[in-house]
Amino acid sequence: MVRRRFTRKELQHDRLVDTVSLVSSHLQRYRRFYLFALTLAVAVAAVLAIATVRRSRDRAEASRLLARARTLGQLVEVYENYPATPAAPLALMTAAAHFFRDGSHEQALAAYRAFLDRYPEHSAAPFAALGTAYSLEAMGDLEAAGEAFRRAAGYADASTAPEAAYGLGRVHLQLDRPDQARTILEELARRYPWSLYSRRARERLERLDPGAPPPLPPIGFEEPPVD
Repeated sequence: MVRRRFTRKELQHDRLVDTVSLVSSHLQRYRRFYLFALTLAVAVAAVLAIATVRRSRDRAEASRLLARARTLGQLVEVYENYPATPAAPLALMTAAAHFFRDGSHEQALAAYRAFLDRYPEHSAAPFAALGTAYSLEAMGDLEAAGEAFRRAAGYADASTAPEAAYGLGRVHLQLDRPDQARTILEELARRYPWSLYSRRARERLERLDPGAPPPLPPIGFEEPPVD
């Protein structure tokens, strides 16, 4: 009897049939599990889509309200009702500035501190640190103000650093610590020669030590030409 040899094509077909049969059997056996997994995946995708739409809607609405805000109440509404939007920290900072301008220094201090607690990495954090120091100084708590100005000056790369250093020197003068004030103001004048507060520091130093030579700027620094 002659044995029939199967061709490669027939063998591949048989393997395919076997694979399809196994997969079909597996799906039949675990169909409830896969149906549940598929339903769960669809539900999760729907929730994520709804959340994305809601976040986008909230951002747009918060930005609109912030642009139209004219009162403290409107600013607080943005901050409290839309805390997860980019508009919230801006609303809080603006509210703090309103409090300070209106002479409500304790409320300004609370708002600036709340900003630093909730948004420590925000680009406006150096301004909130500076606002904290100014609020404490306005309240007459000079020791705390000096420490706050020191922390604000610690944002060395921020545009507020020279102003914070000048505030620290000014507080030391108010506390009758001329030597400490002189050290800080001299460092300010050397480190930030381009700053308006460097000029103010030099003026303060001149009043402290009439006739003394001003601090030398860093090597390589040139005064900008006067138009």
